[in-house]
Amino acid sequence: MNIRILQLNMFMGRYLENIKNFLKIHTYDILHFQEVTNGLYSKQKGTDCFEELQSILPDHNGELLATWRHTEDNASYFGNATFYNKSFSLEKKNEVWMKPFALFGDVGKHTAPLVPRAGLDLTLNKDGVSFHSINVHMAWTPQSNIVQPHQLEQGTILAKYIATIKDPYFLTGDFNTEGTTSVAQLFDPYVENLTMTHNIKNTLNMKNHYAKDKIGDGVAVDFIMIKKGLPSVSFKVIRDVELSDHLALETEITI
Repeated sequence: MNIRILQLNMFMGRYLENIKNFLKIHTYDILHFQEVTNGLYSKQKGTDCFEELQSILPDHNGELLATWRHTEDNASYFGNATFYNKSFSLEKKNEVWMKPFALFGDVGKHTAPLVPRAGLDLTLNKDGVSFHSINVHMAWTPQSNIVQPHQLEQGTILAKYIATIKDPYFLTGDFNTEGTTSVAQLFDPYVENLTMTHNIKNTLNMKNHYAKDKIGDGVAVDFIMIKKGLPSVSFKVIRDVELSDHLALETEITI
């Protein structure tokens, strides 16, 4: 079977209406979002991004993994969300914690190594075929080409996890590191990184990213990885609509 996948770090809902309009005219079987927020963390104050996305995706079931919540408001969360077409059945939901859940306040650059990080792994089934849909948001660092110890430690946890998966799988997310770093290369024995295969040099929105004046033509830090041996039918970077400070990626693979 062929599966169409969307990958997007949604920038805490800053362009939520654009995303919703985009999803009205583009269809995917599985959608992975990072920086899904509510409350004090949302760029649209008082808006629950997960609920808004679910409302525009009535043919999909959604699963939210809140990686942290605000110390002063438990309803305010920051996390990952996966939506899958209702033609798939959910066999299992697993949380892969690279930095354990915690209550947090305002998040700044100095707190990056302390921020909780996790992967959301859904085992899905259709027509008797099981596969894993893994949605991750990896540790941040100011320079995407320089690996910090906390990034390597967390990346090792995730790489060891995917090494144990026997079923077909795909792994997508904002990795906050470039494809040539030691963190990204932890996954090379197990996956094909389609972002690298297609020689994509930038996955940031250079119109609005906070570091646009520092990173020249941009950097590729968002990846779609598929288990080695799985065929990829298509791959695309979506550049023509403003959805986030990152660019969306889409692919169609065969399982």
